[in-house]
Amino acid sequence: MLNMLKMLFISLLALISLQICLVYSENSAYTPTQIHLSQWYSPSSMAVMWNTLEATPTTSVLYHRGKCQDLNQRGDFIFVSGGDYKYEGYEGVVHMAVIENLQMGETYCYQVGDSHYGFSASREFRTPSQSSVSIAAYADAGTWGNIVEVLPQLSMDDDVSLVLHAGDLSYGKEESVWDTWGNMVEPVASTHPYMIIPGNWDVKPFAINSFLNRYSMPLHTLRNSKVKEHVSARLARDPPQYYYSFDYGPVHIVMLSSYDPYNTSSAQYEWLAQDLQKANENRAITPWIVAAFHSPMYSSSTGHGGSDLEFRKQIEHLLRKYKVDLTITGHDHGYERTFPVYDGEPLEKGLHRYTNAGTVHILAGTGGATADPWLELPNWSAVRESTWGYTKIKATLYPPTLHVTYLRANNTIGDDFVLLRQSEVVEARSFDFKNSLFILFVFILIIAVVFFVRKGVQKGGLLKQTISPNSSQTRWASEKQFRAGP
Repeated sequence: MLNMLKMLFISLLALISLQICLVYSENSAYTPTQIHLSQWYSPSSMAVMWNTLEATPTTSVLYHRGKCQDLNQRGDFIFVSGGDYKYEGYEGVVHMAVIENLQMGETYCYQVGDSHYGFSASREFRTPSQSSVSIAAYADAGTWGNIVEVLPQLSMDDDVSLVLHAGDLSYGKEESVWDTWGNMVEPVASTHPYMIIPGNWDVKPFAINSFLNRYSMPLHTLRNSKVKEHVSARLARDPPQYYYSFDYGPVHIVMLSSYDPYNTSSAQYEWLAQDLQKANENRAITPWIVAAFHSPMYSSSTGHGGSDLEFRKQIEHLLRKYKVDLTITGHDHGYERTFPVYDGEPLEKGLHRYTNAGTVHILAGTGGATADPWLELPNWSAVRESTWGYTKIKATLYPPTLHVTYLRANNTIGDDFVLLRQSEVVEARSFDFKNSLFILFVFILIIAVVFFVRKGVQKGGLLKQTISPNSSQTRWASEKQFRAGP
């Protein structure tokens, strides 16, 4: 009995001590907050960022392949060192480290922090599988609206492993609002690569510094920069040139900036043309091309007067030429999906299934900001509604399928359609398979011919040896007769 009481007392002390440690940690100036991920310059690398109020002696990430529940002790972690920096107007410190050499289709457990002041709680993320991935997308969030309903719903979707935010993150005019946003989105952004592009609110003078410094993406213009140089190099550019692309499983994702120059003589346009050409030639590995940008080429919302016709004029022909399958945009607040469309005219009027029909555009301004009213319904608009939620994109390598669903925050379905690429990918794979069978047949035939020819040669040689008077067998028979005598 006494031993049991001692055990209960020790357990109680341990619980109290743990609670004190947790309270201390939560109030510590060195506690990591606003943890978020971004896929870095290859699918096998992941950037991890977080903030602290005060600088720590080191910036470290501990990670482990496998689920956190399978981890026995901290010694199983792999250690990665990073760097930190401060920027003008923000009293806190931003930390960043990059995990490399990750294996595809795996779950990883990680912690961030410092060996002296301690580490965060463990979190998990998944690397993409080449065969199939699920991606969530939305834009126009903020900290005050229905984003508080969208984020919990998204965090419970176990299929999703990456998030695209097509601009307008916090709508913050002050650093404190960006802190609030970072903490709100952390449950999602710390467990999914959270890939962003700038919206009009993100590039305003009071917001651009926060946007650029808090969220490092694998920008095309900074591909060779080191971690510590990444932010300073980006801030030195005017304009920021915030555009990039990356492969994620069977999808090539292009992230464009509506607020950097994009006309035909711009660096962004030249980069985009080259990037799309290369992606279109790589359909056997990444059969799907998805582009995200903030200002929509197609919108019937009153938010900003409808479609961005100038952006459409400069860029849409590239989407058509290189057969971009889907675009994700924001700026206007609501959900709208087009039929496959080009130059303002629908290419097909079906609602739920398309085969190489053209680019489908989704206005995904459903992150939670106040909804905008609608203009008169245009002929290219297939579905539209004033709700909030996220667009879920499930991409499959074979058979090449892009299944897109709009999920409202109340877990109901607002839209659902499928894109197919049968004529170009399936037939190409079938053609390759038939070619492989033909080559295998020819190879077997050649081996068979060679085998029988050699067999025939060997038989012919034996026959010649038997009938030739000069053969060893004839000589051996003559010698035997000579020795035996008449």
